[in-house]
Amino acid sequence: MKEFLRIRYAAILTICIVLVIVIVSGKTNQTKTVSKLVIFGDNIQTDFKPFVEESGIYISSDTIGKTIDSNIFYDNIASKIIVTTNSDVAKFKVGEKKIELNFEKKDISNEVKKVNNKIYVPINELTGIYNIDVNYNKKEDVITIDKKDNDIVLIKYNKTDVYLDIKTDSKVISKLTKNDKLIVYTDSLKHNRWLKVKTGDNVVGYIFKDSATIQKFEEAKEENISKEKVVMFWQYGNNLDVLGNSKTGNVNVVSPTLYEVSNSKGDITSKKTSEYVTKAKSLGYKVWPIITNGIDNASYSTSDTSKLMNSESSRENLIKNILKILKEDNLDGINIDFENMLENDRLFYTQFIRELAPLVRKEGKVLSVDMYFVKYIDRAGVGAATDYVMFMGYDQRGSWSSESGSISEISWVEENINSLIKDSGIPANKIILGIPFYTRLWTEKVGSTKPTTTIYTMKQALEYVNKNNLKPKYDEKSGQNYVEHTKGSLTYKMWIEDASSVKKRIEVVNNNKLGGIAAWRKDFETPDIWNVIKDNIVK
Repeated sequence: MKEFLRIRYAAILTICIVLVIVIVSGKTNQTKTVSKLVIFGDNIQTDFKPFVEESGIYISSDTIGKTIDSNIFYDNIASKIIVTTNSDVAKFKVGEKKIELNFEKKDISNEVKKVNNKIYVPINELTGIYNIDVNYNKKEDVITIDKKDNDIVLIKYNKTDVYLDIKTDSKVISKLTKNDKLIVYTDSLKHNRWLKVKTGDNVVGYIFKDSATIQKFEEAKEENISKEKVVMFWQYGNNLDVLGNSKTGNVNVVSPTLYEVSNSKGDITSKKTSEYVTKAKSLGYKVWPIITNGIDNASYSTSDTSKLMNSESSRENLIKNILKILKEDNLDGINIDFENMLENDRLFYTQFIRELAPLVRKEGKVLSVDMYFVKYIDRAGVGAATDYVMFMGYDQRGSWSSESGSISEISWVEENINSLIKDSGIPANKIILGIPFYTRLWTEKVGSTKPTTTIYTMKQALEYVNKNNLKPKYDEKSGQNYVEHTKGSLTYKMWIEDASSVKKRIEVVNNNKLGGIAAWRKDFETPDIWNVIKDNIVK
């Protein structure tokens, strides 16, 4: 009995101590599930119920993804919510009352929580990032979220009724007076007689259109895109003789291969840059060097890029290193060329670009990303995040091909550009068409099922045609001049890259109002090509 009493007294004492602590601290840490959630004027139905806790207003990351920000990202390995906007990167670690905004850590009042294996975000901590207003109306038990820069309406008359539904016999939920200002939801303007509005006390309902005057808010769009057409060449390496001693045609951007990722931690190796950059700028060029994921290195493995992309800390290290070279090497931008990746890393590669782009913009620099029609690139996601997409309009066929043909048929180029614009939703002025200054000589042998092929620069192709006394004929399908001749059991075919084919590609740029043109690569061309580009591209 005595033992029982001791245990009982101990339990009572423990409870008393807890109560004293709670009373002294003034915190009960109560969680209250909220019955209604209204986001941008819409009633949101979700299995993941929002809740309020102390000063925190919580909704699930799933709900945010479906209503506010489709790009919100939960990194399961790092246990972090990552939010990327046009100008900011914000990271929240589950259970920590801190935000890492553009690499700077700050204290916040409410942490991201994991409840029943679902991530909940204190949305009131993201008002500045998303440019939204967040309110909890305790009386109505409703969380409302709105854009800060909504259109508003000014009420014309006293005693204006706010109805629960679009019908006059529905419940009147609020009364308005003349000159009251209300948020109006643009999507509701499709109704002939009604406006969907939110009152000053966060009541959402409907009023007659003729009882208010709409004051439109014009949103300012922030872009890092020049109105001037980009005319660019890529250069392999940093040879100053290839760069030249005078400005080439109307070229305004040069992109040498100066950097590569050296390991899965995101470290970067670089070639000598200072002399090249100094000379390029003295000639009037902007410099957007290429950074590759090490594909030119003999020891490269797809697993290297995979480890890099899947690690939040490694992505961050790579981004910091890119920002460092942009600043220290006095660059105007960077060109990301990551190839030979795993399809499973598609999501993480897109996330890498989303995390990189805002921080490059903050430095006043330009981010361009090379685009291929491959499974490991999410064209829509990458295209939305970056400043420019460089569509590689070549290598339609190569050493892997089972048949001879053009490396860049004009119809194939047009089809892919059309897909980037219509299917991937990339604005035309963000797309730069990559064109080849090389072609391939195909050799078909009687009895062989597959041709062999050799790369020829424009210069070499012209020499080959002249040496063999060949007369090119125009091939309608490819939009190129074509030669063919036979020696014994061998037939040689070449779809030529020359002034004629370049003009065709510039027509695609002009007709689609693309952002510009980029050529691979400098020193492969014949001297006439730069004048062809200058004379034909529309500024």
